[in-house]
Amino acid sequence: MFKKVCLGILAMLLLSSCGWDDSVSEGASVDPAASKKWLSPFETSSFSLGIPAAWEVVNNIDGLLPKPNNGSIELAANSVDTQNGFANNILILSQDLTKTTSSSDFSLLNNIGVEREYNEYTKLDMKDITFSSGDVSKLYNFEARYNVDSPKLKFIQTAAVCADTKWYLLTIALPVGVTDISKYEDILQTFNCK
Repeated sequence: MFKKVCLGILAMLLLSSCGWDDSVSEGASVDPAASKKWLSPFETSSFSLGIPAAWEVVNNIDGLLPKPNNGSIELAANSVDTQNGFANNILILSQDLTKTTSSSDFSLLNNIGVEREYNEYTKLDMKDITFSSGDVSKLYNFEARYNVDSPKLKFIQTAAVCADTKWYLLTIALPVGVTDISKYEDILQTFNCK
């Protein structure tokens, strides 16, 4: 129960809205992009991604995940291990595009919005990321608080645009004490549009 409550709080930290939703897209079978042995394939009809084998996919059966203002939750997963009540986690949101844009430009525009919406935003790094499909985007590493009452977290965030019709926002949340984020970058690089 404690873990579910913590996950619910963490998911709220990652989203910019606070409605509740009963739907999370379901994953299945095998993803060839997840070539690293410590990653397990997660696949939908729209994308695939490798997630750590020790992480659990959160199916929103209990309605713990908040409903985002824009888009829908495609994937929510978290580490089974917690430190100080926090579990490392990943959240993928999606929505249909209303205007054609690139993954890189969408990631840049999203980060401008994040910088305005989050408290104590500090950009640590920004660099290119190449997904397994060959698509290039921007990867942001930043620390922020969702609001004045939430703990400061480290976020690794990027975006992908698939077939010029849909955007995916990929966010990993970690404790601020994590200094080596390379394995989390590896996770995001396995993203592949179908």
